[in-house]
Amino acid sequence: MNKRLHTRLAWIIIGTATCILLISTLSVIIATHYHISMFHDQAAGMNQDVSQLDYHLEQALFQSIIWTFTGSIILAVLIGFYIAKQISKPLIDMKQVSGNECRAGGSIPGSPSAARTSWRNLALH
Repeated sequence: MNKRLHTRLAWIIIGTATCILLISTLSVIIATHYHISMFHDQAAGMNQDVSQLDYHLEQALFQSIIWTFTGSIILAVLIGFYIAKQISKPLIDMKQVSGNECRAGGSIPGSPSAARTSWRNLALH
């Protein structure tokens, strides 16, 4: 159960972060391409060297966006697994304690059912 809960939480966190990063990356790429195309159309009468500069600038921006996206995904995976582990640990501990209490018939010292049992025993005597 520990690994399943931990893994499910991690994939939910990673999936959410990936979707957000994918949407933002695509919007930046599309907007960048649109604005460089618009500049290229406006500067059509200028020197041809500007056209090559536009192409290289667009390629550099795309590469930096893709590298940022890749690094962000790696960071999201690491943080996702860490957060999932931290969230699932107390839940797993509580499940184990309740399972131990059920197997022991409620006789774990300090547990609410043990307190009820001791009050019942006092009332019967």
